[in-house]
Amino acid sequence: MSFTPGPNTIMAMSEGQRKGFLRALPFNLGVLLGILLTLTVALLFSEPLKESQMFILIMKIIGTVYLLYLA
Repeated sequence: MSFTPGPNTIMAMSEGQRKGFLRALPFNLGVLLGILLTLTVALLFSEPLKESQMFILIMKIIGTVYLLYLA
């Protein structure tokens, strides 16, 4: 549960509670595959951005402005 908090975890727990472990397993495996797919896509698209110094500078500025806004 602590690996991916959020609606997927709540739905997986609800499904397991309603149907039992074995009958909820396909749903829970689907949730796992969805999380892995999302992580893979994020990795593939973020890797080229790590090399861009301009992108890193812009993100630092945006992050600083946001933290100042929160303060």
